[in-house]
Amino acid sequence: MLGLETDFQQGAFALARHLNLPVLPVVLTGAHRVWEHPFSPALRYGQPVGLRVLPALTRSEVQRCAPETLRVQVRRRMKAAALDGRLPAPRRYDPERDGYWHGFHFSIDPDFPQVQALVAAHRRTPPGGTP
Repeated sequence: MLGLETDFQQGAFALARHLNLPVLPVVLTGAHRVWEHPFSPALRYGQPVGLRVLPALTRSEVQRCAPETLRVQVRRRMKAAALDGRLPAPRRYDPERDGYWHGFHFSIDPDFPQVQALVAAHRRTPPGGTP
């Protein structure tokens, strides 16, 4: 994952609905410090990593709500847990530092409008042009 600011995709929620399965949200933070971009063969041992298992969405919740609604609800719950200070800090996406990952499909979470605006402006810029 590029960082906390990237958006979730709908597929897992649509699949859970189709298969009538619950969804178990798991928040993992700090792992980016063990093997961070730009990825190299060197691992950094001794870094704090945190994991929190959030309450599951039951099968009935998954069936009752549209996948898009579930996606937004779970995204907000997971990101709130990642940012509440009880886990090691999550990776934050800074397009100026991390690049814009040309050729890769990803979206920025609308709850991070500054990063979303930076990426949108960059994508509107013709190759070799200025924003």
